[in-house]
Amino acid sequence: MLHGLAVRDDMMKLSWSNLRLLPLSCMILLPWLKLPWGNIPQHLKANGSLIYFGDLTGWGSYRSNANLLVSKVYNVLAETNADKVNIIAHSKGGIDARYAISKLKIGEKVASLTTISTPHRGSCIADIATRLIPEDNHIIEQIIRLLAWLTGDPEPAGTQAIQELTREHMSIFNQDVPDYPGTYYQSYGSIMQDKLNDMFFMLNYNLLLKIEGDNDGMVSVLSSKWGDFQETFTGTTDNVGISHLQITGSARDTISEINIPEIYIDIVKRIKNMGY
Repeated sequence: MLHGLAVRDDMMKLSWSNLRLLPLSCMILLPWLKLPWGNIPQHLKANGSLIYFGDLTGWGSYRSNANLLVSKVYNVLAETNADKVNIIAHSKGGIDARYAISKLKIGEKVASLTTISTPHRGSCIADIATRLIPEDNHIIEQIIRLLAWLTGDPEPAGTQAIQELTREHMSIFNQDVPDYPGTYYQSYGSIMQDKLNDMFFMLNYNLLLKIEGDNDGMVSVLSSKWGDFQETFTGTTDNVGISHLQITGSARDTISEINIPEIYIDIVKRIKNMGY
């Protein structure tokens, strides 16, 4: 399982350790301590899945994270004696995985890649953020380094990690990074139905809605589609959707009668039934 931008697999442990030195930050990060996957891994394990995390950095470039992923894949295969792995990736983790599979020659070791709310065609939010950040803005770089330190990233790529998710950059990426023929690619997305569905993404949601259409507060449905697009997840009640964060189970298990861990259980069942 691969997380997206700004989080880490061991974020809970690292955050508490660092927050002892920054009490004010504790109040800010306290609601995030179920990042990056909430209770999803426990539910998957209870249903018989063998789960490993990618151990990627939260603020690394896709090239650096892809190299970390290659090492992780070979370590998992050596430990389990399996022939291949199946990867489930959220957000930027899907970009990291695509690069590793295509460019770093681990395609023959990856049976399937499932991406969830991954900005395969970039995001106008990254476009706007990139335009707002001057090229030599050391203050922004220091803020990112502070955030990276809080989550345990030793060598963050800084603003590069954001710039790589612009629509222009991802257009070039998609031309240069072809799918590996022997790996099965499928994708999912989610949508908010109102800006109040997730206060953290309320401004992003409105911007994306005007520019790219239906979205989860960070990634549009159009951008989340890659390979065999399966489904867009949203709530079952009026004006209640599922945000970019909520689809990871980090906020809570159930959103508008939708059980988030069950989504991942069904994804794994589908992959298994297809023979991967």
